[in-house]
Amino acid sequence: MNPLLKTLCLVICLGWVLAPPPARAEDLTTLSGSDYMNVVVRKIEPDRLTFDHAEGSACVPMTDLPEAWRKGYGYDPQMAARFGRSRIAAQKRAEKKRRAAEAASMAVETE
Repeated sequence: MNPLLKTLCLVICLGWVLAPPPARAEDLTTLSGSDYMNVVVRKIEPDRLTFDHAEGSACVPMTDLPEAWRKGYGYDPQMAARFGRSRIAAQKRAEKKRRAAEAASMAVETE
């Protein structure tokens, strides 16, 4: 067998074997009462879960998830709080940078 073809077959087989199983859709009712059907989780963060559902997509705080979901996704309140604070700080830095760039751009336009 051609070495290139052999390598290609090996890569394809490994990709098939190592690929994660397809996400299983579930229904979710949050603690605040929102219902989501056919939930497929797309992103797990320490303080929130992002997912697609029958009507679109959503991002829900871990604190609004039922206990079983929080445990299933490894929710840690202390880690979530640290992560949330760092996200807020990063957003503030980005906003400050954006405003500075906007001000510089306006200064150039007025010259």
